[in-house]
Amino acid sequence: MPKREHIESDQYLAWLKSLGCILWLPFASAGDFKDRISGNSLTLTGLGEYSFDTGLDMMRIKLPKQSNQNFATFSTGWTSSTFPNNSHTTLATAKRITTANGTYWIAFKVGNNVPAINPFIYNGTSNFSSFDDNINKYAYSLSSSGRGSYFNGTLNGTFAAHSPYLPSNWGGYNIKISPYDTYGQYVEFYIRDYMIFNKVLSLSEIRQIQGYE
Repeated sequence: MPKREHIESDQYLAWLKSLGCILWLPFASAGDFKDRISGNSLTLTGLGEYSFDTGLDMMRIKLPKQSNQNFATFSTGWTSSTFPNNSHTTLATAKRITTANGTYWIAFKVGNNVPAINPFIYNGTSNFSSFDDNINKYAYSLSSSGRGSYFNGTLNGTFAAHSPYLPSNWGGYNIKISPYDTYGQYVEFYIRDYMIFNKVLSLSEIRQIQGYE
């Protein structure tokens, strides 16, 4: 059942939930920081910057300088039972702005600053210099069996399991949007349709969600 981005009908939300969606931030308009699954919104700290680009139909985010300075936070209300298989998949449509080598596109963290919910991986790295300047669709899945990186509807790479990134090892479930140590100072990017699912999605499911099927 192919789906388009930014369709927010009850039927679409029900379909996403049936696939295990537990967070959907469309970033669909200026000032839109609302999660469509819970109905709650991100809490902006006033640090960093943001604007909405109507030409790209995307939110532009600039992170603050320090890793302990959050652009936004989100109290998810999740517990260990939210992840019955101790696995998850994160999706996003995004475009880099920062390009410098040595800066890393790791903005989304959970629990004790664990970057497990960061979908921006290309050829095994989050270094901004490895990405192109196009609007691309990313996905990243993690389980005790391994990790998968997806790029524009195709499998980009697989990696061994990394147990600290499993939900049971996050040390909490609240989300932070902030720089990655000193490698993420003032980084900027465009984003829309950031989603988290509480299971490993199949490639076909990822392609359906991102509009390829």
